Amino acid sequence: MYGSPTTVPVTRSAVRHAHSKYLSYLDSEKQKAAVEAAWKKEATQTAENMKLQEKNRGLNKSAS
Repeated sequence: MYGSPTTVPVTRSAVRHAHSKYLSYLDSEKQKAAVEAAWKKEATQTAENMKLQEKNRGLNKSAS
C-alpha cells in the first residue's frame, strides 16, 4: 500500500499505543518472575524443613 516499510506513516497515537502495550508486557514479565521466585523460595524452604524433620527423627531414635 505504501510501497516500502520505511514510507509507512507513524502517528503519535500509534506510538503511544505501542509503548503502553510494551510497558504492559514488561509489567507482566516482572510479575511472572516474582511469582516464580516466590515459588522457588517456597520449594527451597519446604525441602530444608523436610531435611530438618528427618534429622530430628534420627536424633530422637538414637536418644531412645
